[in-house]
Amino acid sequence: MDNKKIIRMRPEDSSSLFWDEEGVCIGSAESLTLHDSYDDENGTTIELHVPGLQEWLDEYMWQCLVPCESGKISIEELNKSFNWKKFHKRGTALALEVKKLLPPEISLLYAPPFEDKSGIMHQNTEIEDWKWCLVGNIVREREYGENHEIRIGTKHFSPGTKIYCAPGHWGDGYENIVVIGKQRGSPKYIEIIMPRRFIENFRCQKIFRPAVLRLMNKSHWGFWSNSDSDKKAITKMAEGLNDPESGWW
Repeated sequence: MDNKKIIRMRPEDSSSLFWDEEGVCIGSAESLTLHDSYDDENGTTIELHVPGLQEWLDEYMWQCLVPCESGKISIEELNKSFNWKKFHKRGTALALEVKKLLPPEISLLYAPPFEDKSGIMHQNTEIEDWKWCLVGNIVREREYGENHEIRIGTKHFSPGTKIYCAPGHWGDGYENIVVIGKQRGSPKYIEIIMPRRFIENFRCQKIFRPAVLRLMNKSHWGFWSNSDSDKKAITKMAEGLNDPESGWW
């Protein structure tokens, strides 16, 4: 996050939504207050006026917090019945609108509430309206099986499909990688692990597509950010992957 100041967006009750790095509440769905230092008692108040934000917070309050605290339902029962996936899809979209109102030196992290035990979201997911990413395309033809049968594309992706590649995770020389791409025969994007040899034409790109950013944000593996350091790393990585003879990788 390049040493930016951090704010967390995490619902706790009907008026507590934003938190500073020390865990002090600094705002609600109506406004938040930024402090330049610990001695800055007044700070700068930002009026949010984000449509749907208070309603989203109230949904958490009355469907999650109050029923659990009153004993009407247990946390285990709540997690079986409440649609956390839909809740976080709305929450991250609202967080992106909040992010647009913040100064550029502020990093906004989105965190699920205490009651959420689904594991759908990381505890701290950085909200960005775009990210750098290593992208490539699925090869047209590949060999399959002992008889080296030629197949078109892969099981999950059609040839030429644009693939969004995560950083390496296993120390295997980037032979198997986590990717996001539009599933063969479907408009939906999926996240899978696949062999790198089925991907070509690596390059660094800015990613703005909301559906892809949502999958990146909730991925347990972690993707890239919009930092200059990530752009530099991806560019160098793409050059090496496109030229195996260079010995870079």
